[in-house]
Amino acid sequence: MPDAMGTLAGRALAAFHELGAAHMTPFAQFIKEAREDAGMSLAEAAEAIGCTKSYLWDMEQGRATNPTITILVGLAKALDLYLDDLAMTAAVSLHPRT
Repeated sequence: MPDAMGTLAGRALAAFHELGAAHMTPFAQFIKEAREDAGMSLAEAAEAIGCTKSYLWDMEQGRATNPTITILVGLAKALDLYLDDLAMTAAVSLHPRT
C-alpha cells in the first residue's frame, strides 16, 4: 500500500497546505479528482452517490463543506474510495491546520 502522501487523499492534503486555504479544499479536490479518475460525469456520479448534481458540484467547488455520513458512504461506494480517506479530508477541510 502506498504511503499517505502517495494516495489521492494525501496529494489533496499536500496541495491544500502548499496553496493555502484560499484555494480549493482538500475534500473538494479529492472528490473531483476521484470522479474524473473514475471517468464519471457530474450527473453520473451524483446519481450513483444519491445526491443532486448541483450538490456534488458545490462539494467539488468547496462550497458544500459538511457532507452527511450518508453522502460520504455514497461517495465511497460510487467512486471506489476508502471512507476513512473521505472523512479525513472532509475534517481537514473544515478545520485546517495553520
